[in-house]
Amino acid sequence: MKWIKSYTSELDSTLLQEASAETFRVFYLLRLLAGREDRGGKIKYLDSQHLGRLVNTKPEIIEKSLNYLQKTFRIKTHQFSEGWILKIVKWNIYQGVTETKTESRNPQNPGKRKAVFDGRGEERRGEEIRGDKIREEKSGESPPSTQKTEFFNLLQSLSGPSYPFQETEDGQVFDLFTAKYPKVNIIEQTKRKVEYWRENPSALRAHKKGPRTQLVDWLLSEVEYQDGRK
Repeated sequence: MKWIKSYTSELDSTLLQEASAETFRVFYLLRLLAGREDRGGKIKYLDSQHLGRLVNTKPEIIEKSLNYLQKTFRIKTHQFSEGWILKIVKWNIYQGVTETKTESRNPQNPGKRKAVFDGRGEERRGEEIRGDKIREEKSGESPPSTQKTEFFNLLQSLSGPSYPFQETEDGQVFDLFTAKYPKVNIIEQTKRKVEYWRENPSALRAHKKGPRTQLVDWLLSEVEYQDGRK
């Protein structure tokens, strides 16, 4: 890739508001490096010193930044025999190349247009969307849109010192916990945390950690509790 996408909404993200300028810089450089590597958002490196040399950053800053970025679900890392692999979370969604709609025809069936869709699948038409419907009917599964909406509504329901809701970032929290920790009732636990914030509104801002990080820590504590019951 010769270029990557960067969204203006990052100006309102907790990464800029809560993390250090160094961490924000490291995350941007990692995305540039991932774009140059062109391996689906993956970066292969030996250790923090090696990664630091790749992005011209001190190893201690790299380690501190990686810890924060993993905790806030922006990256994932995996160690293997020859070093590490870092993956930018949802790289394909945010860096997908958008195709332009066209009137070209499907050569195998002149009566139908080609299936055209953007990198996030938001403009899919024709056979592509019908195929998705068939796969959904076969699996008997549907996306937890109702539950996700309820999760979003809970976070946006706070009055006074409000929760800094961001659909993309809070959606990542929801997706991770529902996929990786299905035993945790994310709606019930979020209700409890929201109720606590309503009773203690100053906790939204007074705590050293931002509201989203507080919520993640709360959900992780429930994960530990569930693990301890085994």
